[in-house]
Amino acid sequence: MKKMMLLLALMVGTGILAAGCSRTAEPDAAVSTSTPTAQEAADMSTEALVEAVLTSPEIVHLRLYNTYRSGVENFARHSPVAAELLARPDNAAALLNAYQDTSPPRSGESAADTAAIERLDVLGILLAQPEVTANMDDGLRAEMEQAAAEKDAELETAASPLNTYREAEAELADS
Repeated sequence: MKKMMLLLALMVGTGILAAGCSRTAEPDAAVSTSTPTAQEAADMSTEALVEAVLTSPEIVHLRLYNTYRSGVENFARHSPVAAELLARPDNAAALLNAYQDTSPPRSGESAADTAAIERLDVLGILLAQPEVTANMDDGLRAEMEQAAAEKDAELETAASPLNTYREAEAELADS
């Protein structure tokens, strides 16, 4: 429970910091600032949905609950991109690719470090969810386990040592 509260405090702080930092940056013309509708989400590739989920303003709904599962359920209720991603049959592969491509930073001092920590946390939480694990065959499960073991090793010297995939996986196993 202490880990969950620490993670919640870190994630809320991260969100506030990221929101403050994004106000001072020039808007990226390639990134939409509006939230996609359900129809727009349905038309997106699964890889694009992963990125939209990671930058969604509704991601706050993932963090405001006392279990990862209830946070994911609430996020999906409030975010068309999250709901669409969780419904996709290829969500596991897309989330795993993003997880493997995200390295934890050694320090948490910059906005980029904070964003990488948040990205890894959200990907880990989503990868452990039943809507995602149901789409993993034995090969993908083995690849996920290997990726989680690699993240465990990387996180030993990272700014944020918490592997949310392991935490969310354990939470779901206990329920």
